[in-house]
Amino acid sequence: MKGVKDIMVDMLKETNPKDAVGSRKWRQYCVVPARVVWEVALAHLVGALKYGRHNWRVAGISASVYRDAALGHIDQWWEGEDLDPETQANHIAHAIAGLNILLDSILRDDWNDDRPPKTEDMDLLRKEIQIKVDRLFRMYPNPVTPVTELNKDLDLPEWYGGQTKEPPEEEGVEVKWKQGEKTMDWDPKFGPSPKPGVIDWQAPLYEAEMKRVFGAPVPREDDVVSSPPGSPGP
Repeated sequence: MKGVKDIMVDMLKETNPKDAVGSRKWRQYCVVPARVVWEVALAHLVGALKYGRHNWRVAGISASVYRDAALGHIDQWWEGEDLDPETQANHIAHAIAGLNILLDSILRDDWNDDRPPKTEDMDLLRKEIQIKVDRLFRMYPNPVTPVTELNKDLDLPEWYGGQTKEPPEEEGVEVKWKQGEKTMDWDPKFGPSPKPGVIDWQAPLYEAEMKRVFGAPVPREDDVVSSPPGSPGP
């Protein structure tokens, strides 16, 4: 059986001169998923019927309007609404259609550039933020599993995710509280605490969770301690 490399070599063989030349032409439609094009065309059709096809090339556009429209569709999709309620086209397709118009206008140099004043040293800013992100991931190497549409119906404790500040009815009862793969006990005074002798506990993560759920003190600066205040200890 031929491997991927062998197949690619066969594709590039100059058995047909037109193939050899055509595969490197400027038009590279074959790399674009056709189904996506069809969905985006449906979103463009909505605009064509409402405002006239290619109307923006005469009327002109403002960058802020199309940015807001694209982000609006993406946010609605992110919040769980797949289809635009008015058009029944996919929100992502609407976002791409709007960005198509924006890019078309940029390439034609026929647009109102109403972006805010340019942020200087963007590369430095990205690096500075990345350092902070990396530090947070070092502080919290075993983050709590995100709550998503797929797992929202799992049997989580009522207080998970800050839904309530009330502890379980029976103080001291063991609660399966997931912090990464770690199972916690319920401490009557401090809430979830690590099982004795099992793990090292990270003070910032513990106190941050306590602040979010119970209004406890702000996280300390130390990165790691053996156990949180009031816990049974290692």
